[in-house]
Amino acid sequence: MNEQIVLCHGCFDVLHTGHIYHLEKAKALGTKLIVSITHEDFAKRKLRFSAEIRKHALESLSFVDQVIVVRDRTAETAILEVKPSFYVKGKEYEELELDPSGDIYREKTAVESVGGQLVFTDDEIHFSATKLKASNGPFKDISEAYDFRLADILSFIHDVSELKVCVIGETIIDRWTPVTAEGVSNKSTCPTALVKGSSQDQLGGAYVIASHLAGFVKQLDLITPDFRSVCELPLDERIHHRFYTQGHIIKERLYDPNLNTKIFEVKRYHLPEGYENSIDLEDYDVVIIADFGHQMISRQCAARLSGLTHSFLAVMAQTNSSNLGFNRIDKYPQAHLYCIDTKEMMLCLNLNEPVNWEHHLKEIQKYISFDQLLVTRGTDGAFHYNGEAIHSFPALSAQIVDPIGAGDAFFSLAALAGYLNYPPEKTLLLGSLAGAMNTQWLCNKYSIEPGMLIESAKKVI
Repeated sequence: MNEQIVLCHGCFDVLHTGHIYHLEKAKALGTKLIVSITHEDFAKRKLRFSAEIRKHALESLSFVDQVIVVRDRTAETAILEVKPSFYVKGKEYEELELDPSGDIYREKTAVESVGGQLVFTDDEIHFSATKLKASNGPFKDISEAYDFRLADILSFIHDVSELKVCVIGETIIDRWTPVTAEGVSNKSTCPTALVKGSSQDQLGGAYVIASHLAGFVKQLDLITPDFRSVCELPLDERIHHRFYTQGHIIKERLYDPNLNTKIFEVKRYHLPEGYENSIDLEDYDVVIIADFGHQMISRQCAARLSGLTHSFLAVMAQTNSSNLGFNRIDKYPQAHLYCIDTKEMMLCLNLNEPVNWEHHLKEIQKYISFDQLLVTRGTDGAFHYNGEAIHSFPALSAQIVDPIGAGDAFFSLAALAGYLNYPPEKTLLLGSLAGAMNTQWLCNKYSIEPGMLIESAKKVI
């Protein structure tokens, strides 16, 4: 009798009932079950257990005949070595297009090249480690309260793929200098710190909003000062840069990498006057204004931009330590969509703190005219208000590494959803997913990509 080899592959970090049921189903397809596991050095996420421990756990299952460790992200090398008759995956992988990495396509090609076939178990007990975390973690209520589907995320990615978008605003060079705090001098109250390495630059401000969007839309133009004389970082090739004059904003943060704590911040600005006169717009589907309040866009220019009629206009006007009270959202009298945080809303209403959100959201219509207003509230989530109904949505960040840039990421995808006139909950979901992802790394280290959005959505939906 010919041996029918069955191969299963994964991390199997926390072995659970779903894994066991899946492996039993797989074994029934052949005479020998081989399980390959990804070595922790090649895993997409940080694993709790080493390959040795995970291998031992799987070998304790009587129906598993062999366990091998693969020093590769995918099962391709294991497939080519084992040459299985069947390569078995769980039912959640059956819709191949939902795998943003494309790994499942490569594995399918590999198994067919050795004469085998890719099959999916029809699991009656159907959950993955990701779904296990979601069902017991902070996303449980979201999964139960909203009727979201991964198809909604795929539809969004498809719907925005042909859009022409223009982002207008200041590029901020975020410079991170690692230091170790030494103490306070005997002769003054000034703290001292020792520089422990070279500085690293990141492109933030309007630039990171453009980068977040560049992987989603057909055309992304960025109107911003030319900062290249003070920053050697490579430009995002997906962005069409419309530089008109030189200018830069550098925010240098001295931080302790051991404590992940910022100690001090230094700012350097150079924006020539009259820059706004260079802003001219072609026909775009969406125009996004990312005003960080460093005087790139004057009130006169803001009023002119607010008069756009041929494009969907989405506006944010950030309040920060450099412009507190001087960059209010009503600088832009009207827009299709605004995105502000709680402090920015309170400044516009001349209030110290929120008391009655329903009243505040109605009151702000005296200052700005809009179709959609988004209010981000940090760990308290976000509001969507269309002038009639208020919709709230919880924050999706279970753990936060750094909140810087989360609001910009939220605004990026929510603006596109607003253009598509998506239901409020879906707009809030897309923005919240992007914002939550951005809290998982330091400042603006990465940009949001379609594949990342799908992976993040799997934790919630």
